[in-house]
Amino acid sequence: MTSSRWRSVHRQERCFFVPIKHLDQGDWCLLILSVFSVFVTTVIARGKLELCDRCAGLGGAQCFVCKGKGFISLEEEGPKKCKTCAGRGKLLCRRCKGTGYSKMWF
Repeated sequence: MTSSRWRSVHRQERCFFVPIKHLDQGDWCLLILSVFSVFVTTVIARGKLELCDRCAGLGGAQCFVCKGKGFISLEEEGPKKCKTCAGRGKLLCRRCKGTGYSKMWF
């Protein structure tokens, strides 16, 4: 075996990433188990997520100035972006910061 061929064969064996189409049944199980374990570890580390009790999981309330439209109709200037909600149409909940979830630590 020539040295260049020997290097290319060994280089392929050391490759960490395997294209997904080359995975067999056992590899798929290992991949799914790995992803699941990372997800569970992340949830445990960050805390259990529950719906925010202040906004009921909505992330905020409808803007009282523009009535949820995101803009205000002015007769002189036409439609203008609402300054209160910054054009979003809703005001973000202060407790959950608009996510709709609050953390509950174990």
